[in-house]
Amino acid sequence: MKRLLAFVLKTGVAFGFVGILAAGTLFLHQRKADSSVEAEPPVRVLPVSAAAVYPSDGFIVTDRFIGRLEPAQQSSLAFERGGLVRTISADEGDRVAEGQVIATLDTDLLTADLDRLEAQRRQIEANLELAKLTTARQQTLQQKGHASAQRFDEARLNVTALEGERDALLASINRVRINLRKSVIRAPFSGVVGGRSVDLGAVVEAGMPVLDLLETGRPRARIGVAPDIARDLTQGETLTLRAGGLQFEGTITAIRPDLTTATRTTTVLVALKDGGIGARLSFGDTVAFHVERRVARPGYRLPLSALVEGERGLWSVLTVTQGEEAGAVVSLEVVEVLHAAGDHVYVDGTLRPGTLVVDEGRERIIPGQRVSLTGEVGG
Repeated sequence: MKRLLAFVLKTGVAFGFVGILAAGTLFLHQRKADSSVEAEPPVRVLPVSAAAVYPSDGFIVTDRFIGRLEPAQQSSLAFERGGLVRTISADEGDRVAEGQVIATLDTDLLTADLDRLEAQRRQIEANLELAKLTTARQQTLQQKGHASAQRFDEARLNVTALEGERDALLASINRVRINLRKSVIRAPFSGVVGGRSVDLGAVVEAGMPVLDLLETGRPRARIGVAPDIARDLTQGETLTLRAGGLQFEGTITAIRPDLTTATRTTTVLVALKDGGIGARLSFGDTVAFHVERRVARPGYRLPLSALVEGERGLWSVLTVTQGEEAGAVVSLEVVEVLHAAGDHVYVDGTLRPGTLVVDEGRERIIPGQRVSLTGEVGG
């Protein structure tokens, strides 16, 4: 009996302990559930700025064609005959006037030849004068019957022979004088010396470059233009060019009929109207020519700040849809960028007229998020 009573007491204590443990566990779970409900934060609604977009039938593209500034004339000056360089009166960067003497050759041998030929000329002219006097006398004697026709013919033909010698000698003298002129390099036009290849005392051959001369009074631009654009240009037309932060006008002087092999463009030569612009630019400077054209393709014009970069080069925008109960909700729309200029882009996609596109603060929100629109919706 005592053993049975002890067993009952032990069993009751055990069941009591289990009951207390179960009640405690249930109490803790209830507390945890209550605390989790109380800790859940309220849904945050972010304010965003959105603009309503509407379709357009096309966009403006500005094509930019590049060229370079060059002189209208550029000559590599050389002597037409060989010899010893005696003087060079201009150096790199020097300005020269048209007709100015730039370089000369040693002409001592030519001067000596000229002196010898001049002496021969004087001798022949004296002989010729005597022959003419003799012919006149023989003619008078023949008319009086005191001289034969043979003597008169000899005197007459001697004059003809001396005149031939005189003419040949004059040609030789003229040749020497031409060589003397060819021993001098004169500036064919006003300009600036761009380079110097020969120094004093050098012996040069005919045609060897001595100086490079650039004409600065008439700068021009050589621009490569797309063939379809070049077909709309005409000789004498005025173009607006840009170079070195300057804007200036020029007149088309030539449009070449061939295409440049490397760039497949048409070369257009433009003479600058303001010749003084060359003082503020340098030959070789980059010159730009801008042409605006309209591309007819439906799409939407959006601010650049509205674009969201996606994977594999895809672009998208965040749109806002007004809900009945949950408020405005953010969605993601994939778009194709057709053109970008400045702070705006022209896109095509699944947008609809009047769609609200997030134009600011897109990095703070994600698709599916609830937002509120700030201020008036832009257009």
